Amino acid sequence: MKVYKFGGASVKSADAVRNVGEILKKKDDNLVVVISAMGKTTNLMETLVKAYFDNSDEKWSIFSDFKAYHTEICENLFGGNIPETITAFFDEAAQKLKKIPSLDFNFEYDQVVSFGELVSTRIVSDYLNRNDVNNQWVDVRSCLRTDDVFRDASVDWELTETLSKRVFQFKEHQIYITQGFIGSTPSSLTTTLGREGSDFTAAIFGNVLNAESVWFWKDVPG
Repeated sequence: MKVYKFGGASVKSADAVRNVGEILKKKDDNLVVVISAMGKTTNLMETLVKAYFDNSDEKWSIFSDFKAYHTEICENLFGGNIPETITAFFDEAAQKLKKIPSLDFNFEYDQVVSFGELVSTRIVSDYLNRNDVNNQWVDVRSCLRTDDVFRDASVDWELTETLSKRVFQFKEHQIYITQGFIGSTPSSLTTTLGREGSDFTAAIFGNVLNAESVWFWKDVPG
């Protein structure tokens, strides 16, 4: 098997997502595909978590920008019918923003910013499944386990290897779509691996799954 990683620029628009689909259609390998948040979403989510932590009403306008950006991509890809798997994450994020934040900014950062990757991968996975690129969406938090150092978590390599081999079996599916950058504690609290952590995620899976190779796809020449 191989690990493919597509960064935010590679999925920043509907056309970019279609291009990922064209790439994957041509492959006959067993693949774990790691995908980042779309475009500059992580930057936007960082402003969102700051507004949320500061109890600022500005959080709702920022959240609206987040939702509108992804909704436009969905309408382009799905013809106006946004899958419930995606709207469910919008609803979950909105419910989070209604709660009073804790006193730990780093903890809140990981809980909020991670929605960028979750929504991105759901859009790509659902689009691929509707266009003859059959795949299984995986919540990476189910197998990439870390300590509880929020925003800079360290990988529990032994547990991650055990869980990853259970999840990525390649019996019923040839392609798995999952998130970069995020993981979870043993008590299932969301963590992040640090900015630009999606490359690290791909390397982690390359290691624990004994991949033949890890590929980093870019949308620039060279």
